[in-house]
Amino acid sequence: LFRFIHPSPTILRYLGARRGSWRAVGVISMARRVVGAVELARHRDEGDCWVAFHDGVYDVTAFLAEHPGGKQVLMDLAGYDGTAAYNAIHPKSMLDKLPAGSLVAMLDPSDSAAAQAPAPATTSAPSASSLNGCWEGLRRLWPRT
Repeated sequence: LFRFIHPSPTILRYLGARRGSWRAVGVISMARRVVGAVELARHRDEGDCWVAFHDGVYDVTAFLAEHPGGKQVLMDLAGYDGTAAYNAIHPKSMLDKLPAGSLVAMLDPSDSAAAQAPAPATTSAPSASSLNGCWEGLRRLWPRT
């Protein structure tokens, strides 16, 4: 019982939490819950939106409307491990700003590859001929003098 109420420093270090922080408090009840890609994928709706970041699974449903980048950004990651997309924009410490209790579970490390978010759709690089056309248009607009 003592270990359940007082998580070991190893568990806290693994989760990036410090004693006394809200993340440590969340760890007390959630450290033993582990979800895999299948369970994570069941939470892809606006009314039930889970996203994994840095091995933690977060319920971001209440945060959708408040997300500065808009709710669609989070909805695109819903049900997946969005760590790569998250790291491209935020420092890891930003997770501490999520509402208390957002950490609902840990992502099963053996299943984390299956939970990876799909790569965003990218447009192909412009072809050389289209770039030449752009340059020609610019030269006509601003001829050299």
